[in-house]
Amino acid sequence: MRYSIKRNLLNRSSRQTRLWLSTLAMFSLLWCQLASAVELDVPYVETPDDIATLMMDMAQITPEDYVIDLGTGDGRLVLAAVKRGATGLGVDLDPQRIEEANANARNAGVTDKVKFVIGDLFKTDISQATVLTLFLNSEVNMRLRPILFEQLKPGTRVVSHNFDMEDWQPDQQQELMVNDRNNYYIHDIFYWVIPAKVEGDWQWQMGKDQFQMSVSQQFQTIEAELRINQQTLIVKNATVTGTELKITAVNADGSQEYILNGQVTDNNITGTISSGFAGGDKPTNWHATRK
Repeated sequence: MRYSIKRNLLNRSSRQTRLWLSTLAMFSLLWCQLASAVELDVPYVETPDDIATLMMDMAQITPEDYVIDLGTGDGRLVLAAVKRGATGLGVDLDPQRIEEANANARNAGVTDKVKFVIGDLFKTDISQATVLTLFLNSEVNMRLRPILFEQLKPGTRVVSHNFDMEDWQPDQQQELMVNDRNNYYIHDIFYWVIPAKVEGDWQWQMGKDQFQMSVSQQFQTIEAELRINQQTLIVKNATVTGTELKITAVNADGSQEYILNGQVTDNNITGTISSGFAGGDKPTNWHATRK
C-alpha cells in the first residue's frame, strides 16, 4: 500500500513536471517566434527632429499627400507630415512602437489624419502613397526596391534617412549635421522620384513629318535616339522625372533645335515640341505611342 501511494505521488509529480515542461516549451516557442518576428524589423533609432523636418522639405509635403512610413517607430515622420496638412500611415513590426505612435497621435489630436498599424513592411500595400519615408538599413532598402517599382505610381517621392539604394542614384541628396547630446553626427538624406517607364520605341506624326524615337532606360537615367523622316537628330539632353519627359535635340548641322516636353501615361506621351532658338516656332502639340 505504501508503495502504491508513493508510486501515485511520483506519477502525479511526473505529470506535473511534464505539464510544466510542456508549458515552458510552449512559452519558449512563442518567445522564439516573437523574437524571430522582431528580428525582421530594423532596430529602433529615433529620427532627430531636424532630420524629420529636412525630409519633409525635400519631399515637398502638401495637404494633398498621403505619406506611408515603413518602420515607423514612434511615428514622428508621419506626424511631421500631418503637421503640414497631409494624411498618412505608419507601419512597424514592434507593438510597443505602434502603441507609442498611436499615443503620440492622440496627444497631437490628429487620429483622424493618421493610422499606425502592426505589420510586415514587405507585405504592406504601399500603392496609394504619394510619399514614402524610410529609416531602415541598406539590406532592407534593397529588398524593398523591387516592391517600390512594382507598387508605387510614377511621380511618387521616396525619402530615406541615411541609407541609399545602391546603383539607383538619388535625384537629390543632402547632408545635415545634428547635435546629439553634445556629439555631432552627419546625417544623409536621399530623395528619389519613381520614374515612368519610357523604354521602348515611340512614333508620332506632326503634319507631314514622321517622328521616331527609341529610348533605353535605367531607373531615371535615359538615352534617346530621335529621327524625323529617317533623319537622325543629335540628342543633347534627355531626362525623365516622374511622369515628365524632357528631350532637347538638334539636326545634323545645328540649324534647328527641338525641345520636347511630355507627360508619360502608360504607352502614351502627350506634350509640346518647340524651338529653342530666338524667333523659333511656337510650341506644337505632339502625341506619341509606344509600338
